[in-house]
Amino acid sequence: MQIDFYTTIIDNYWDAGFSFNLAISLSYYYPKLKIRFFCDNEKIFLSLKWNKVFQNVKYFDLKDVSKYKSSKLIFNFFDKKIDFEFLHKFNYDIKLINFSYFLLHSWVGNLHNTKYNSKDIEVIHYIPSLLQKWWWIIINPYLEDFKNKINIKNTIKLKQELLPNLDKNLYDKKWISIFCYKETFENIKDIILNDKDNLYFVFDNNLSWENIINMWFLNILDYYKFQNLCDKNIVRWENSLINSILSWKPFLWDIYKENNSAHKEKIEDFSKYILSNFWDNFLDYLNIFKEFNIWNTKKWFIDFLNYENDFEIIKKDIFLKNNLINNLEKYLNQ
Repeated sequence: MQIDFYTTIIDNYWDAGFSFNLAISLSYYYPKLKIRFFCDNEKIFLSLKWNKVFQNVKYFDLKDVSKYKSSKLIFNFFDKKIDFEFLHKFNYDIKLINFSYFLLHSWVGNLHNTKYNSKDIEVIHYIPSLLQKWWWIIINPYLEDFKNKINIKNTIKLKQELLPNLDKNLYDKKWISIFCYKETFENIKDIILNDKDNLYFVFDNNLSWENIINMWFLNILDYYKFQNLCDKNIVRWENSLINSILSWKPFLWDIYKENNSAHKEKIEDFSKYILSNFWDNFLDYLNIFKEFNIWNTKKWFIDFLNYENDFEIIKKDIFLKNNLINNLEKYLNQ
């Protein structure tokens, strides 16, 4: 079987991150599946895979899509405009799953999983979300294998394999990954510099001191694995958020601060999701999360460093019930 992925890059790596994560997850379970990854930025595609080899995920330039005969199954990412004129040229049925951006608004359930037809093209809307009764999120099988490896080999050994040249005492420290926006980083860097108890791994920002390691760009799998090795993670973007949750470690989501204050709506949506499913287990955490993103970043970052809780409780509920890969199975076995 063959699937065409249509991915256009709007403003960052993670426009392709979700679709690439989905592609390699599907290739794990369906080794005979061929995925033509049509995208408009090969450099980003190569960065996401870097030194990994996925034989059945091949890059194609998105501008050349009309040169090829369409597959009967298409995954169209983030509401890219559908070229019906091109697709109507083929005299067979085509299913097109139209992915929107990750959302937690309850009202989008009115759109999710709805369908319509344009001649022989059936379009199915899908909105990635944590909310119940939707298709939910990607649980990457390579990462699940890695978690099992953590259970077999202790975390320190895996840290030593990843970064073999650190001083021995650094493997025993708490590891904290920092992947946040520059404005946020400027607010918290003094705390990081003065913290002798933890070891910080800083992505996409630059700061030098004995307790700080400036991280290089990691391919998508290695970055997600690294989150599982850290004791706490600060992340930006929704894709990193989902995988920080799946690491079952304490995390903070540094939400992009939009001029129209739309980020405040995201904060409320995420808080409602946590409250509705886990209630008082995370009341203190949600207070830290909200204040970190809205008011005093520095103060609430300190509170987060001191915060402890069992985030694996999330795993025991809805995460194991709704896996996007499982929900796509009906399309892959036709």
